Formats: sequence, structure tokens, C-alpha cells
Amino acid sequence: MSVDFFWRRVEAGATDGLDPDRIRALVPHWFDAEFGRLLAAGSILGVERHPALMHSVLMEAEPPVLRHAQLAVYAGTAHVPYDGEFGIWTVDPQEVRQVAAFLQGIAFDELVGRLDADLAEEAAERGIPGSWDSEWAAELVADLAAVREFYAAAAEAGDAVVKVQTT
Repeated sequence: MSVDFFWRRVEAGATDGLDPDRIRALVPHWFDAEFGRLLAAGSILGVERHPALMHSVLMEAEPPVLRHAQLAVYAGTAHVPYDGEFGIWTVDPQEVRQVAAFLQGIAFDELVGRLDADLAEEAAERGIPGSWDSEWAAELVADLAAVREFYAAAAEAGDAVVKVQTT
């Protein structure tokens, strides 16, 4: 099972009044022509195979407000609730600032190291392709750090975030 998860920075209010199809159109996939340009500009971020593990790590980071941990990956205003194959969420600029502040204090390498056995078990239970090892753990840490940088930039700009998961 291949899972792709994307975050796209948009101006505050950019999704107001849009139907889910138009919101989805704001977030290109890996092979869309504008993906590389948006990635280089820091306006989009994508990860493969382990958004669920990212969410699990963040839930163990002892958030002062649980919602801030949830918003980083799977929560927000659901425009298409995830049905096992597809989902679309938005996070407003105030929530983006809250998520960015929460993510700043997390030592992802230490947290992933502490959760190593649990993450290996979760990956197996979810049927995520690949075998959990130190290379995968390092990839997860790098992706979490990229999410932290993404939310920090979005917060600084006053942006909202659109999130899309495809399976």
C-alpha cells in the first residue's frame, strides 16, 4: 500500500467558499508540473509511506494541547474526511501558528529512538511496505523536521495549510 501525504501553504482565506475539488486542485501531486517549483519555494511538502507514523510520534511528544499535535498531520477542517483512500483538511493561520510553536521544541531523533519498537510494530500492523530499520527511522526524523520547518515558514507568513492524503 502506497500512501502519499502533502502539505501546501496557501494565503489565509484562499479556500473560503471552495468546494473540495477546488481545494484538492490547490495541491499538486509528485508528478504534476508545478510540484518542483512549489517544493523549491517551500510552498509544498510531501512524504511517502509513513504519515501515520509521523502522527504517532507527534502524539507521544507530550503536547500541551493535544489538538496542536493532531493538526500537524491528520486533523483540521475536514473537507473530505479520510476514507482509507483519500482525505482533504485545512488548517487556518491561527492553528498553523499553534502547530509551529508546538513543533519547535521537539527533539525528533530522541523521540523516534525512544519509540523505535512501537514504530516497528505499528508499521508492520499497518502493512506499510518496507522493514523498519535505522534508515527508515532517519527518514522519519528528517520528514518530521521538514514538517517543522514547513509550519514555521507558514506561520511566519500568516498562511493557512491544505493537507491531502492519497492511498
